Amino acid sequence: MIIKNIEYPELLVEAIKNDKLVIFCGAGISMSEPTNLPSFNELSDKIAELTNQEKRNDESDEQYLGRVGNLGHDVHSKVCDILNATQTQPNTNHETLIDFFKKDIRIVTTNYDIMLESALEKKGRKANIYSYPAFPYGDKFNGIVHLHGDVNNPTDIVLTDSDFGKSYMYHGNITMFLRGLFESEYTVLFIGYSYSDIVMKYFTRSLPDLSGKKRYIFTSSDQASNYKPLGLTPIIHEKNNYKQIYESLLRVSNLVTRDDNSWSLRIKDISEEVPNKINDEFDFEIKEILNNIHYSNQFFAKVKSREWAEYLFNKGYFDEVFSNNKVDDFGIQRIEWLAREIIVDKTDLFLKFCYDKDFMLSNQLQIEIATIICNKNTKIEKIEKLINLIDFNNLDFISVDRLLDVCYLNTPKLDFVASEIYSKSLSFVLNKKFIMSVDKIDIDFKFGKYENEYLWEKYKSFEKKYYINILNNISNQIYKLQRYKIMGFNIEEFDFASFYPISEEYLSNHEEFTIIFKELLLGMDNKNKEYWYQTYISSDISILLRSALFILRQISNLTGKEKLDLLQSNNIKILDLSLREELFWLYADIFPKLEDDDKKIFLNEIMNEEKLSNNFTDESYFYQKYNLLIWLQRFDKSNHDIINKINSIKERYDYFKPRENPEKSIGPTTVRLGDAQLPYTEIEIVNNLEGIIDELLSYEGDGFERAERITLIRKLEKICSENENFRQKLIELLIKENKLDTDLWRGIIMSLEKSNLSEQKLIYTFNRVFFNPIFDIYNLEISRVIFSIVNTRKNISDKLVNFFYKKINLLWKYSSNTEEKSLDYMTRALNSSKGNLVLSLIKLIEISVKNSGEKYLDDRFKDFLEQMLNEEGYNDSLVVILGNASFFYSIDSDWCEKFTLDKFKSNDDEILKMAWSGFVHQSYLYTEFALVFEPIYHEAIKNIDIFDKNLRKIILKGYISLIFKFSENPLRDYIPNIFSSDMAEETLELYYFELSKGIDQLDKAGRKEIFDKWIKEFLDRRAENYPIKTSNHEKNLIIKFLVKFPYFTSNLEEILKKFDKEFTIEQSTLYFFTQAIEITKDNAELINKLMVFVTNQMINNTQELITYNIKEDLKSVYYKILKYEVDVCNLEENLRFMNIIQ
Repeated sequence: MIIKNIEYPELLVEAIKNDKLVIFCGAGISMSEPTNLPSFNELSDKIAELTNQEKRNDESDEQYLGRVGNLGHDVHSKVCDILNATQTQPNTNHETLIDFFKKDIRIVTTNYDIMLESALEKKGRKANIYSYPAFPYGDKFNGIVHLHGDVNNPTDIVLTDSDFGKSYMYHGNITMFLRGLFESEYTVLFIGYSYSDIVMKYFTRSLPDLSGKKRYIFTSSDQASNYKPLGLTPIIHEKNNYKQIYESLLRVSNLVTRDDNSWSLRIKDISEEVPNKINDEFDFEIKEILNNIHYSNQFFAKVKSREWAEYLFNKGYFDEVFSNNKVDDFGIQRIEWLAREIIVDKTDLFLKFCYDKDFMLSNQLQIEIATIICNKNTKIEKIEKLINLIDFNNLDFISVDRLLDVCYLNTPKLDFVASEIYSKSLSFVLNKKFIMSVDKIDIDFKFGKYENEYLWEKYKSFEKKYYINILNNISNQIYKLQRYKIMGFNIEEFDFASFYPISEEYLSNHEEFTIIFKELLLGMDNKNKEYWYQTYISSDISILLRSALFILRQISNLTGKEKLDLLQSNNIKILDLSLREELFWLYADIFPKLEDDDKKIFLNEIMNEEKLSNNFTDESYFYQKYNLLIWLQRFDKSNHDIINKINSIKERYDYFKPRENPEKSIGPTTVRLGDAQLPYTEIEIVNNLEGIIDELLSYEGDGFERAERITLIRKLEKICSENENFRQKLIELLIKENKLDTDLWRGIIMSLEKSNLSEQKLIYTFNRVFFNPIFDIYNLEISRVIFSIVNTRKNISDKLVNFFYKKINLLWKYSSNTEEKSLDYMTRALNSSKGNLVLSLIKLIEISVKNSGEKYLDDRFKDFLEQMLNEEGYNDSLVVILGNASFFYSIDSDWCEKFTLDKFKSNDDEILKMAWSGFVHQSYLYTEFALVFEPIYHEAIKNIDIFDKNLRKIILKGYISLIFKFSENPLRDYIPNIFSSDMAEETLELYYFELSKGIDQLDKAGRKEIFDKWIKEFLDRRAENYPIKTSNHEKNLIIKFLVKFPYFTSNLEEILKKFDKEFTIEQSTLYFFTQAIEITKDNAELINKLMVFVTNQMINNTQELITYNIKEDLKSVYYKILKYEVDVCNLEENLRFMNIIQ
């Protein structure tokens, strides 16, 4: 900002605006008329005249004064006499500096005179006055500080070299004050100093760094370079023109500290101007207006001209709305103004703006343009220009619907635009999600099923239908999906979306999209249909190849034989499962019309076709042939060749049975994820396992059109758990076919969890699946099954304990930790094989102890546990072992103290987090253990902030329960641990929340007992900042906490009096008293006194919170209190002052 030809840095202006500026003023401000006081050098000259002691050429003024003082002259008094010799008056410099500060005055001066105080009195203002050696804290003060003392106390002024040395040494009063100031949030501005002033060298010794970012000095250009090495940023003024400094400084203050009324008047004046006299002051005012939502509201309500639009655009105020960034409330405001004043009435200017910004428009601006286009008063000429600014991908459903209406009203002129709009409505949105721990990119449609159906019906009514353009857009999107697939991602595609859906009451989004896709294909003319099948008949993307086969069926200028040849030439197999539906329907059309010889050839080709993959067994592949023959028979019932082929297959596999829908890869579907059906019923799986095993091995599904693979695994798990013979049969089949890496094993393993087997049968079956690589691949599943069995089985013999102990021992070297680091430690343990194995081991120990009837820890268990504890690096088992400390202590206290409790004293934060994460979920504090564990709890509380929020909450909750249950003297034993150092706000909130919950459990007598025992003294200490400083936030928490004690109001008043006057009320505290708490007869007196305190603080420190809504809420609280005949005089007085009640 440039004011009166002086350039003010932005950081300095912000400091002025935010009331964070401290002005340092030197002798220069008192040398102007009518004050006419001497400089420091001139003072020393006058002392020389008075004492007849000449100054030496090699000594500085303070050295001279020190030498004269050492000769017996009272130089301190003489200097003060000189400054008091005449009836001095403050000059305009002093008055300007007082006027500069609209709120709290913050001036530090090295002058001994008291002209600033005189100016203060003249202006009718008051301020705190401090003088050496008594200073306020440098990081928090207001008033006038005489850094070197003042004339009223001559003996204290800092004058001689000895004075300077003592006061500016490292621990001197001045240095301590300056360091506090310079390291604080305040910005400092020096006025009235020159480079030669002695104090400048002393100041710079106190600067914590030399960056100059928060310290500025007025100087002429010829002196500017001298100040940068001193850590001061020069602000240049005309040489010897000191009037320029003070006039510009006052103008800056008046500019940036206007109140709302002043800004409203200025906004009115500005809006009536044409912004052609641009200057820095004017630019600043506009910036301030547009950075305040209320001022900018007033501004945009008044300005309308083309010149204002150009000015605002050129200054960058529309940059946000012409970008891809999300628009905030200010951006919305500017978009609304553009829509109201510029886009329609000054379209040429708006288009120029768009051109200058490379036609990059925010989504919100595009939606606003769409709204304008849809206005019935907008002319077609405007529509044609504006509609081309919109990226139709960004439109919501309502905008698409309304724009299609506009296009239809202007058909056929806007028919092509309509096709573009509709085409973009069929877009996919890619979402990443986790399914069975495998990254998968999922497809979400831009609009839902009903919206897509609605828009399709609307688009079909257009005269010119650009179906091929829409289809090309779809194919481009599908090609983009393929790119992700090439990169190795698991893409949800349209493999199971059908062009021939079975009539259902409800269709999924995929199915609805495929129906539209199908109708678009059918709606093309013959030329485009030929183009489509020729383009995609060789595609390696399933849905596009299937669409080509679908269209091929519609082509009438090719014979059936030619179509079969076309399939063969493109290497499309007769029994390709991925194309089954399209091929089957194509065969349904072709086969009945073939010549008999061609039929025989085709049937023979079916029977002779080789397996598409070695994954297929003979049984399953013959079933595919059988399935196709059954299908063809439907359309050519009298064909004996088909019957013979079917019978030949049945001779080998007499259990083959026809399906209801041979052409389908799946059965009927629903739309909810997880509700889709599997290809086979449970009976078909059990009765026809050998025939479908290959399909089970290769099965995939998306959860909508076709059940996910996990559904198949769970189905097998269910069947195996209920049918032991089937499980054994499946195990034998997988071993026979050497399918050891298939996830079908997962279903077999997990079925053991729910199987109600005898111990002997359980051991036999477990051994059948317990071999490598199965227990390596499915280590987690096996460990979970073991834990489930030992945790839920009612009676477990020592034999079964020994069996599982050996299995756990063997599994351990193959076990692993959870890789997902974002989970908490306990969750990670529960989801890892290591965690589940140690859970199983501890359960076996518990069972072993129970079976023996003796509490002891067997050596084999100790050895194994110690092995787990001593593993290097992170180990999920640690969480479980340490978490069961109370259990181990109950059976072997010595071992527990040595190997588990010792870990709770670790200096490693991660071990502490793991230990406590396990402890709070698995241990409990019975009396004997609590006494041993209490010191460990104390240390955890002292370091509470190392834990995450949820763990902190549980630890603190447990600690406070110890206070209520065990502690005789909480203030001595517990509270100092909680308040041992600065606390995070979240921890404070947790402490008072849990403490409040404990008190809520007490009746009136119980509350009185605990209040007298320690709560009152605790609150007194906190009000007095003991043992650590009480933050503003904690004071707010205490105010709310006091509501728990409505019967002790006299005690509480004493506590409130101890809070300092600068305590500020938080929004959450206001909400608590006005919305969250119920005012009753019992607590009305207390609430009244607390509300007097709250409103006092609001008046003094928190006036910005006094909004209209707050006023209404406070008024409501007042009337609720009034009902209970409480003395509300003080509250009424405060509310009247705040203009809340009359």
